[in-house]
Amino acid sequence: MDTEGATSSHRCSSTDNNVAAQPTNDLDAATSASYGNDVSCNHKQSTAASPAPPSCICSAANLLRIDKYHSGLHVDIHRGLFSTNKLGSSDDGNNWYQQLLTNVRWHRVKYKSNRFQKDCETPCWTAFYGGRSEYRPYTPVPAWFQPLVDQVTSHLGNGAVFNTFLLRLYFDGNDEIAWHTDGRKFLGEEPTIASLSFGCKATFQLRRMNNVWPCADGSKSTEGCVDINTPVESFVLNDGDLLVMRGKTQKHWHHRVPKEKGRRARLNINFRYVMPGLDAESGQRTYYKYMVYGDCPMDSQPRSWTFDEILAKRGGMMNFVQRGIKRKSAEVGVKKVDGQSAEVPTEVRNLKKSIHHADSDTEQYLTSEQSIDPEVFMSLPIEIQRELVSEWRSQQTTQSTIIPNGLNARKKESDRSTPNAGNNTKPSFRKGTLDSFFAKKG
Repeated sequence: MDTEGATSSHRCSSTDNNVAAQPTNDLDAATSASYGNDVSCNHKQSTAASPAPPSCICSAANLLRIDKYHSGLHVDIHRGLFSTNKLGSSDDGNNWYQQLLTNVRWHRVKYKSNRFQKDCETPCWTAFYGGRSEYRPYTPVPAWFQPLVDQVTSHLGNGAVFNTFLLRLYFDGNDEIAWHTDGRKFLGEEPTIASLSFGCKATFQLRRMNNVWPCADGSKSTEGCVDINTPVESFVLNDGDLLVMRGKTQKHWHHRVPKEKGRRARLNINFRYVMPGLDAESGQRTYYKYMVYGDCPMDSQPRSWTFDEILAKRGGMMNFVQRGIKRKSAEVGVKKVDGQSAEVPTEVRNLKKSIHHADSDTEQYLTSEQSIDPEVFMSLPIEIQRELVSEWRSQQTTQSTIIPNGLNARKKESDRSTPNAGNNTKPSFRKGTLDSFFAKKG
Protein backbone atom coordinates (compact mmCIF):
# COMPACT_ATOMS: atom_id res chain seq x y z
CA MET A 1 0.00 0.00 0.00
CA ASP A 2 13.53 -0.38 -2.71
CA THR A 3 16.90 -0.59 -1.82
CA GLU A 4 17.65 0.91 1.57
CA GLY A 5 19.99 3.79 0.90
CA ALA A 6 20.31 7.29 -0.43
CA THR A 7 17.21 7.12 -2.58
CA SER A 8 13.82 5.54 -2.22
CA SER A 9 13.38 5.03 -5.96
CA HIS A 10 14.56 1.44 -5.61
CA ARG A 11 12.54 -1.48 -4.42
CA CYS A 12 12.47 -2.87 -0.91
CA SER A 13 13.55 -6.47 -0.63
CA SER A 14 11.32 -8.66 1.48
CA THR A 15 12.10 -11.97 3.09
CA ASP A 16 8.54 -12.99 3.74
CA ASN A 17 6.77 -12.56 0.42
CA ASN A 18 5.68 -16.18 0.41
CA VAL A 19 4.45 -16.35 3.98
CA ALA A 20 0.71 -16.15 4.40
CA ALA A 21 -0.44 -13.14 6.42
CA GLN A 22 -2.10 -13.94 9.70
CA PRO A 23 -5.11 -11.92 10.83
CA THR A 24 -4.90 -10.40 14.28
CA ASN A 25 -7.71 -12.52 15.65
CA ASP A 26 -8.54 -16.20 15.27
CA LEU A 27 -10.94 -17.09 12.51
CA ASP A 28 -14.39 -17.67 13.97
CA ALA A 29 -16.58 -20.70 13.48
CA ALA A 30 -18.28 -19.12 10.51
CA THR A 31 -14.95 -18.63 8.73
CA SER A 32 -13.68 -20.67 5.85
CA ALA A 33 -9.91 -20.13 5.50
CA SER A 34 -7.70 -22.27 3.30
CA TYR A 35 -3.93 -22.69 3.16
CA GLY A 36 -1.61 -24.87 1.13
CA ASN A 37 -3.07 -27.84 -0.68
CA ASP A 38 -6.45 -27.43 1.01
CA VAL A 39 -7.22 -24.27 -0.88
CA SER A 40 -10.10 -24.14 -3.31
CA CYS A 41 -10.13 -21.48 -5.99
CA ASN A 42 -13.82 -21.66 -6.84
CA HIS A 43 -15.51 -18.61 -5.36
CA LYS A 44 -19.14 -18.79 -4.36
CA GLN A 45 -21.02 -17.17 -7.22
CA SER A 46 -22.77 -13.88 -6.50
CA THR A 47 -26.41 -13.30 -7.21
CA ALA A 48 -25.90 -9.52 -7.17
CA ALA A 49 -25.96 -7.29 -10.21
CA SER A 50 -22.21 -6.74 -10.12
CA PRO A 51 -19.88 -9.04 -12.12
CA ALA A 52 -19.39 -12.50 -10.64
CA PRO A 53 -16.33 -12.91 -8.41
CA PRO A 54 -13.34 -14.37 -10.25
CA SER A 55 -12.45 -18.05 -10.18
CA CYS A 56 -8.68 -17.82 -9.92
CA ILE A 57 -5.85 -19.96 -11.19
CA CYS A 58 -3.81 -19.97 -8.00
CA SER A 59 -0.59 -21.31 -6.59
CA ALA A 60 -2.11 -22.93 -3.54
CA ALA A 61 0.86 -22.40 -1.26
CA ASN A 62 0.71 -18.64 -1.81
CA LEU A 63 -3.01 -18.04 -1.28
CA LEU A 64 -4.77 -17.00 1.91
CA ARG A 65 -8.56 -17.04 1.72
CA ILE A 66 -10.85 -15.70 4.42
CA ASP A 67 -14.63 -16.11 4.32
CA LYS A 68 -16.36 -14.91 7.49
CA TYR A 69 -20.00 -15.18 6.57
CA HIS A 70 -21.20 -14.06 9.98
CA SER A 71 -19.35 -10.72 9.76
CA GLY A 72 -19.42 -10.36 5.98
CA LEU A 73 -15.66 -10.42 5.45
CA HIS A 74 -14.42 -12.03 2.23
CA VAL A 75 -10.74 -11.48 1.39
CA ASP A 76 -8.09 -13.28 -0.66
CA ILE A 77 -4.37 -12.50 -0.49
CA HIS A 78 -2.22 -13.86 -3.32
CA ARG A 79 1.31 -13.75 -1.93
CA GLY A 80 4.14 -12.48 -4.15
CA LEU A 81 2.47 -13.54 -7.38
CA PHE A 82 3.12 -10.21 -9.06
CA SER A 83 6.54 -9.36 -7.72
CA THR A 84 9.03 -8.15 -10.30
CA ASN A 85 11.18 -11.25 -10.15
CA LYS A 86 8.18 -13.26 -11.39
CA LEU A 87 6.73 -10.83 -13.91
CA GLY A 88 10.02 -9.30 -14.97
CA SER A 89 11.58 -10.56 -18.15
CA SER A 90 15.34 -10.68 -18.53
CA ASP A 91 14.83 -10.05 -22.24
CA ASP A 92 12.90 -6.78 -22.11
CA GLY A 93 13.49 -5.59 -18.55
CA ASN A 94 9.76 -5.70 -17.81
CA ASN A 95 10.08 -4.35 -14.29
CA TRP A 96 6.66 -3.11 -13.29
CA TYR A 97 7.80 -1.19 -10.26
CA GLN A 98 10.27 0.80 -12.33
CA GLN A 99 7.77 1.26 -15.14
CA LEU A 100 5.28 2.75 -12.72
CA LEU A 101 7.89 5.05 -11.20
CA THR A 102 8.99 6.16 -14.66
CA ASN A 103 5.66 6.55 -16.45
CA VAL A 104 3.05 7.69 -13.95
CA ARG A 105 2.50 11.39 -13.29
CA TRP A 106 1.22 11.86 -9.75
CA HIS A 107 -1.20 14.37 -8.26
CA ARG A 108 -1.50 15.79 -4.75
CA VAL A 109 -5.13 16.84 -4.98
CA LYS A 110 -6.45 19.86 -3.11
CA TYR A 111 -10.16 20.50 -2.65
CA LYS A 112 -12.73 22.17 -0.43
CA SER A 113 -14.56 19.61 1.71
CA ASN A 114 -18.29 20.25 1.86
CA ARG A 115 -18.56 17.75 4.67
CA PHE A 116 -15.96 19.33 6.95
CA GLN A 117 -16.08 22.86 5.52
CA LYS A 118 -12.33 23.23 5.19
CA ASP A 119 -9.55 22.97 2.62
CA CYS A 120 -8.23 19.42 2.26
CA GLU A 121 -5.38 17.64 0.53
CA THR A 122 -5.21 13.97 -0.34
CA PRO A 123 -2.95 12.16 2.18
CA CYS A 124 -0.96 10.37 -0.52
CA TRP A 125 -0.09 10.81 -4.21
CA THR A 126 -2.68 9.67 -6.75
CA ALA A 127 -3.32 8.96 -10.42
CA PHE A 128 -6.33 7.57 -12.28
CA TYR A 129 -6.92 5.71 -15.54
CA GLY A 130 -10.04 4.43 -17.23
CA GLY A 131 -13.68 4.30 -16.27
CA ARG A 132 -16.31 4.22 -18.98
CA SER A 133 -15.24 5.86 -22.24
CA GLU A 134 -18.72 7.32 -22.85
CA TYR A 135 -18.41 9.54 -19.78
CA ARG A 136 -16.22 12.55 -19.14
CA PRO A 137 -13.63 13.07 -17.89
CA TYR A 138 -11.93 9.96 -19.17
CA THR A 139 -8.23 9.08 -19.49
CA PRO A 140 -7.64 5.95 -21.58
CA VAL A 141 -5.59 3.16 -20.04
CA PRO A 142 -2.01 3.72 -21.30
CA ALA A 143 -0.59 1.13 -23.67
CA TRP A 144 2.35 0.42 -21.34
CA PHE A 145 -0.06 -0.24 -18.43
CA GLN A 146 -2.51 -2.55 -20.22
CA PRO A 147 -0.28 -5.68 -20.03
CA LEU A 148 -0.33 -5.46 -16.23
CA VAL A 149 -4.13 -5.27 -16.28
CA ASP A 150 -4.18 -8.32 -18.55
CA GLN A 151 -1.88 -10.25 -16.21
CA VAL A 152 -4.02 -9.52 -13.16
CA THR A 153 -7.19 -10.42 -15.03
CA SER A 154 -5.65 -13.62 -16.39
CA HIS A 155 -4.48 -14.71 -12.95
CA LEU A 156 -7.87 -14.18 -11.34
CA GLY A 157 -9.55 -16.09 -14.17
CA ASN A 158 -13.13 -16.11 -15.40
CA GLY A 159 -15.28 -13.43 -13.82
CA ALA A 160 -12.51 -10.88 -13.35
CA VAL A 161 -13.48 -7.71 -15.19
CA PHE A 162 -11.89 -4.32 -14.55
CA ASN A 163 -12.11 -0.98 -16.35
CA THR A 164 -11.13 1.52 -13.65
CA PHE A 165 -7.71 1.92 -12.04
CA LEU A 166 -6.83 4.04 -9.01
CA LEU A 167 -3.09 4.40 -8.43
CA ARG A 168 -1.63 5.58 -5.14
CA LEU A 169 1.95 6.37 -4.19
CA TYR A 170 2.79 6.24 -0.50
CA PHE A 171 6.09 8.09 -0.76
CA ASP A 172 7.08 7.43 2.84
CA GLY A 173 5.59 6.64 6.23
CA ASN A 174 3.88 10.02 6.42
CA ASP A 175 1.50 9.12 3.58
CA GLU A 176 -1.67 7.22 4.38
CA ILE A 177 -5.26 6.57 3.39
CA ALA A 178 -7.91 6.90 6.09
CA TRP A 179 -10.75 4.52 6.99
CA HIS A 180 -13.24 4.18 4.13
CA THR A 181 -15.31 1.76 2.09
CA ASP A 182 -14.94 1.25 -1.66
CA GLY A 183 -18.62 0.42 -1.99
CA ARG A 184 -20.54 2.53 -4.50
CA LYS A 185 -23.81 1.93 -6.32
CA PHE A 186 -22.15 2.15 -9.71
CA LEU A 187 -19.76 -0.68 -8.73
CA GLY A 188 -22.61 -3.10 -8.04
CA GLU A 189 -24.07 -4.69 -4.92
CA GLU A 190 -21.07 -6.92 -4.19
CA PRO A 191 -18.09 -5.52 -6.09
CA THR A 192 -14.79 -7.31 -6.47
CA ILE A 193 -11.96 -4.92 -5.63
CA ALA A 194 -8.39 -6.01 -6.40
CA SER A 195 -5.43 -4.22 -4.85
CA LEU A 196 -1.87 -4.80 -6.10
CA SER A 197 1.18 -3.67 -4.10
CA PHE A 198 4.68 -2.87 -5.33
CA GLY A 199 7.66 -1.66 -3.33
CA CYS A 200 7.93 -1.64 0.42
CA LYS A 201 5.62 -3.58 2.69
CA ALA A 202 2.77 -1.79 4.44
CA THR A 203 0.08 -2.57 6.97
CA PHE A 204 -3.46 -3.01 5.65
CA GLN A 205 -6.27 -2.94 8.20
CA LEU A 206 -10.01 -3.65 8.15
CA ARG A 207 -12.57 -2.80 10.82
CA ARG A 208 -16.18 -3.90 10.90
CA MET A 209 -18.84 -1.22 10.84
CA ASN A 210 -22.41 -1.15 12.07
CA ASN A 211 -22.85 1.56 9.45
CA VAL A 212 -20.31 1.93 6.64
CA TRP A 213 -21.49 5.50 5.96
CA PRO A 214 -20.88 7.23 9.32
CA CYS A 215 -21.13 10.91 10.12
CA ALA A 216 -23.94 11.76 7.72
CA ASP A 217 -24.31 15.06 9.58
CA GLY A 218 -20.71 16.02 8.78
CA SER A 219 -19.43 15.50 12.31
CA LYS A 220 -16.11 13.79 13.01
CA SER A 221 -17.61 11.35 15.47
CA THR A 222 -17.98 7.70 14.48
CA GLU A 223 -19.76 6.78 17.71
CA GLY A 224 -22.14 3.90 17.11
CA CYS A 225 -20.86 3.31 13.58
CA VAL A 226 -17.87 1.12 14.46
CA ASP A 227 -18.52 -2.45 15.60
CA ILE A 228 -16.38 -2.41 18.76
CA ASN A 229 -17.12 -6.07 19.45
CA THR A 230 -15.31 -7.29 16.32
CA PRO A 231 -11.49 -7.05 16.40
CA VAL A 232 -9.66 -5.14 13.70
CA GLU A 233 -8.09 -7.38 11.04
CA SER A 234 -4.51 -6.43 10.22
CA PHE A 235 -2.27 -7.77 7.42
CA VAL A 236 1.16 -6.95 6.07
CA LEU A 237 1.15 -6.55 2.29
CA ASN A 238 4.52 -7.12 0.65
CA ASP A 239 5.95 -6.38 -2.76
CA GLY A 240 3.89 -8.15 -5.42
CA ASP A 241 0.99 -9.15 -3.15
CA LEU A 242 -2.46 -9.06 -4.70
CA LEU A 243 -5.31 -8.54 -2.23
CA VAL A 244 -8.89 -9.11 -3.36
CA MET A 245 -11.94 -7.93 -1.41
CA ARG A 246 -15.17 -9.53 -2.58
CA GLY A 247 -18.72 -10.43 -1.60
CA LYS A 248 -20.27 -8.26 1.13
CA THR A 249 -16.96 -6.86 2.38
CA GLN A 250 -17.66 -3.29 1.24
CA LYS A 251 -21.09 -3.35 2.92
CA HIS A 252 -19.75 -4.19 6.36
CA TRP A 253 -16.06 -3.26 6.55
CA HIS A 254 -13.87 -0.17 6.29
CA HIS A 255 -10.20 -0.44 5.40
CA ARG A 256 -7.15 1.82 5.57
CA VAL A 257 -3.36 2.06 5.16
CA PRO A 258 -2.07 3.90 8.27
CA LYS A 259 1.05 6.00 8.68
CA GLU A 260 4.15 3.96 9.56
CA LYS A 261 7.47 5.35 10.72
CA GLY A 262 10.37 4.42 8.46
CA ARG A 263 8.30 3.04 5.58
CA ARG A 264 9.77 3.68 2.14
CA ALA A 265 8.02 4.14 -1.19
CA ARG A 266 5.06 1.88 -1.89
CA LEU A 267 2.84 1.80 -4.98
CA ASN A 268 -0.70 0.49 -4.94
CA ILE A 269 -3.01 -0.14 -7.89
CA ASN A 270 -6.72 -0.53 -7.17
CA PHE A 271 -8.73 -2.42 -9.82
CA ARG A 272 -12.48 -1.79 -10.08
CA TYR A 273 -15.33 -2.12 -12.56
CA VAL A 274 -17.67 0.82 -13.19
CA MET A 275 -21.05 -0.46 -14.39
CA PRO A 276 -23.23 1.50 -16.81
CA GLY A 277 -26.20 3.32 -15.33
CA LEU A 278 -27.48 6.60 -13.97
CA ASP A 279 -24.98 6.76 -11.12
CA ALA A 280 -21.95 5.83 -13.21
CA GLU A 281 -21.37 9.19 -14.87
CA SER A 282 -21.45 11.18 -11.62
CA GLY A 283 -19.44 8.46 -9.89
CA GLN A 284 -16.72 8.54 -12.52
CA ARG A 285 -16.62 12.32 -12.29
CA THR A 286 -16.15 12.04 -8.52
CA TYR A 287 -13.25 9.62 -8.96
CA TYR A 288 -11.46 12.03 -11.26
CA LYS A 289 -12.13 14.96 -8.93
CA TYR A 290 -10.54 13.37 -5.87
CA MET A 291 -7.77 11.50 -7.70
CA VAL A 292 -6.72 14.05 -10.33
CA TYR A 293 -8.40 17.45 -10.53
CA GLY A 294 -9.52 18.52 -7.08
CA ASP A 295 -11.21 21.91 -7.42
CA CYS A 296 -9.47 22.63 -10.74
CA PRO A 297 -11.70 22.76 -13.86
CA MET A 298 -11.94 19.33 -15.44
CA ASP A 299 -11.02 20.71 -18.84
CA SER A 300 -7.72 22.00 -17.45
CA GLN A 301 -4.35 20.35 -17.07
CA PRO A 302 -3.92 19.85 -13.30
CA ARG A 303 -0.42 20.00 -11.90
CA SER A 304 1.36 16.66 -11.73
CA TRP A 305 4.79 15.32 -10.83
CA THR A 306 6.98 12.40 -11.79
CA PHE A 307 8.40 10.28 -8.99
CA ASP A 308 11.82 11.91 -9.42
CA GLU A 309 10.25 15.35 -9.04
CA ILE A 310 8.45 14.23 -5.89
CA LEU A 311 11.72 12.82 -4.60
CA ALA A 312 13.31 16.21 -5.18
CA LYS A 313 10.49 18.05 -3.40
CA ARG A 314 9.94 15.81 -0.41
CA GLY A 315 13.05 13.86 0.39
CA GLY A 316 15.78 14.58 -2.10
CA MET A 317 16.05 18.32 -2.43
CA MET A 318 19.81 17.92 -2.35
CA ASN A 319 19.70 16.36 -5.83
CA PHE A 320 18.50 19.62 -7.32
CA VAL A 321 19.08 22.58 -5.02
CA GLN A 322 22.63 23.30 -6.19
CA ARG A 323 21.44 23.68 -9.75
CA GLY A 324 18.52 25.78 -8.50
CA ILE A 325 20.82 28.13 -6.59
CA LYS A 326 23.10 28.60 -9.60
CA ARG A 327 20.10 29.28 -11.82
CA LYS A 328 18.61 31.82 -9.42
CA SER A 329 21.96 33.59 -9.06
CA ALA A 330 22.27 33.81 -12.84
CA GLU A 331 18.71 35.11 -13.23
CA VAL A 332 19.07 37.96 -10.75
CA GLY A 333 22.66 38.74 -11.69
CA VAL A 334 24.03 38.54 -8.16
CA LYS A 335 27.78 39.09 -8.07
CA LYS A 336 29.77 37.64 -5.20
CA VAL A 337 32.71 39.41 -3.63
CA ASP A 338 34.75 37.38 -1.15
CA GLY A 339 31.85 34.97 -0.79
CA GLN A 340 29.34 37.74 0.03
CA SER A 341 26.47 38.89 -2.18
CA ALA A 342 26.88 42.42 -3.42
CA GLU A 343 23.14 42.77 -3.96
CA VAL A 344 20.11 41.11 -2.40
CA PRO A 345 17.20 40.77 -4.87
CA THR A 346 13.68 41.74 -3.81
CA GLU A 347 12.34 38.17 -4.02
CA VAL A 348 15.15 37.00 -1.74
CA ARG A 349 14.35 39.73 0.78
CA ASN A 350 10.68 38.70 0.75
CA LEU A 351 11.64 35.07 1.24
CA LYS A 352 13.86 36.02 4.16
CA LYS A 353 10.88 37.73 5.76
CA SER A 354 8.93 34.46 5.51
CA ILE A 355 11.84 32.56 7.00
CA HIS A 356 12.12 35.10 9.81
CA HIS A 357 8.52 34.35 10.79
CA ALA A 358 9.23 30.61 10.90
CA ASP A 359 10.21 28.89 14.14
CA SER A 360 13.78 29.35 15.35
CA ASP A 361 14.97 25.86 14.38
CA THR A 362 13.71 26.30 10.82
CA GLU A 363 15.34 29.71 10.55
CA GLN A 364 18.68 28.33 11.79
CA TYR A 365 18.39 25.36 9.42
CA LEU A 366 17.86 27.52 6.34
CA THR A 367 20.50 30.01 7.45
CA SER A 368 23.22 27.41 8.03
CA GLU A 369 22.36 24.95 5.23
CA GLN A 370 23.63 26.96 2.27
CA SER A 371 22.89 24.12 -0.16
CA ILE A 372 19.16 24.19 0.64
CA ASP A 373 16.95 26.21 -1.67
CA PRO A 374 14.72 28.09 0.84
CA GLU A 375 12.00 28.62 -1.74
CA VAL A 376 11.75 24.90 -2.40
CA PHE A 377 11.87 24.15 1.31
CA MET A 378 9.11 26.62 2.22
CA SER A 379 6.84 25.08 -0.44
CA LEU A 380 7.04 21.62 1.16
CA PRO A 381 4.21 20.23 3.33
CA ILE A 382 4.71 21.37 6.92
CA GLU A 383 5.23 17.83 8.26
CA ILE A 384 8.10 17.29 5.79
CA GLN A 385 9.66 20.61 6.79
CA ARG A 386 9.54 19.56 10.42
CA GLU A 387 11.03 16.15 9.69
CA LEU A 388 13.95 17.60 7.74
CA VAL A 389 14.64 20.21 10.42
CA SER A 390 14.46 17.56 13.13
CA GLU A 391 16.93 15.39 11.21
CA TRP A 392 19.28 18.35 10.79
CA ARG A 393 19.04 19.18 14.49
CA SER A 394 19.91 15.58 15.37
CA GLN A 395 22.91 15.71 13.04
CA GLN A 396 24.05 18.96 14.56
CA THR A 397 23.84 17.60 18.10
CA THR A 398 25.72 14.43 17.13
CA GLN A 399 28.49 16.23 15.27
CA SER A 400 28.96 18.80 18.02
CA THR A 401 29.35 16.14 20.72
CA ILE A 402 31.20 13.37 18.89
CA ILE A 403 34.17 14.84 17.02
CA PRO A 404 37.42 12.86 16.80
CA ASN A 405 40.52 14.60 18.17
CA GLY A 406 42.05 14.86 14.73
CA LEU A 407 38.96 16.59 13.38
CA ASN A 408 38.91 18.91 16.39
CA ALA A 409 42.47 19.95 15.65
CA ARG A 410 41.68 20.54 11.98
CA LYS A 411 38.57 22.52 12.93
CA LYS A 412 40.59 24.79 15.24
CA GLU A 413 43.16 25.30 12.50
CA SER A 414 40.35 26.15 10.08
CA ASP A 415 38.75 28.55 12.59
CA ARG A 416 41.98 30.50 12.92
CA SER A 417 42.06 31.09 9.18
CA THR A 418 38.34 31.81 8.74
CA PRO A 419 36.89 35.34 9.18
CA ASN A 420 34.42 35.68 12.06
CA ALA A 421 35.57 32.35 13.45
CA GLY A 422 35.42 33.80 16.93
CA ASN A 423 31.65 34.06 16.97
CA ASN A 424 29.39 31.37 18.35
CA THR A 425 27.77 30.30 15.10
CA LYS A 426 27.19 26.58 14.88
CA PRO A 427 28.78 24.47 12.17
CA SER A 428 27.16 24.43 8.74
CA PHE A 429 26.10 21.04 7.46
CA ARG A 430 26.46 21.15 3.73
CA LYS A 431 26.42 17.43 3.11
CA GLY A 432 23.24 16.15 1.45
CA THR A 433 20.41 16.05 3.94
CA LEU A 434 18.88 13.29 1.81
CA ASP A 435 21.75 10.89 2.63
CA SER A 436 21.36 11.30 6.37
CA PHE A 437 17.58 11.52 6.12
CA PHE A 438 17.31 8.05 4.63
CA ALA A 439 20.26 6.58 6.54
CA LYS A 440 18.52 7.31 9.82
CA LYS A 441 15.50 5.32 8.65
CA GLY A 442 17.45 2.33 7.34
